[in-house]
Amino acid sequence: MGRAVDESTFEDVALRAAISALHARLVAPDPLDVEARLAAIAERFQHRLRRRPPAVPDPEPTIADQLREYLDGHLTGDVTLKDAAQLLDRSIAHLVRSFTRRYRISPHAYVIGARVDLARKLLLQGMPPARVAVDTGFHDQAHLTRHFTRHVSVPPARYAASFTRFTVAEDPDRS
Repeated sequence: MGRAVDESTFEDVALRAAISALHARLVAPDPLDVEARLAAIAERFQHRLRRRPPAVPDPEPTIADQLREYLDGHLTGDVTLKDAAQLLDRSIAHLVRSFTRRYRISPHAYVIGARVDLARKLLLQGMPPARVAVDTGFHDQAHLTRHFTRHVSVPPARYAASFTRFTVAEDPDRS
């Protein structure tokens, strides 16, 4: 590729790793995840550009709780950390840091997990996977399937079908 890429003199290993992780995520971008990663990278660059980096504010558990309430209230819509940051009067990077410290999971991972949990409930109610995907905030059925399978270990349709077979076999009144 060339010396600038192969032998970089840029010694900030954490920043290089963050940029690499963002690049890897751009294959199948999720706006909430990309937004958080970009904020962390921007903050890291700002620190590097100053001779004496400013103190990073300590994570705030109450802000993390408020962000969680915000995420829960916007679970199936287009949720953005930018909107939450404006509402809570904090930076995106600070919100992510506070949330991750408090809940040991990123806001993006939390939203995906909550959406998958909601999807499980809707599938068990008999809703078709394509409709579940739309109603739970996923882009499409393939997006739901990718995350659902990662969390539950089976695709949504198979999950719903196995539950239906199980309840029919267990319920003597159903024939």
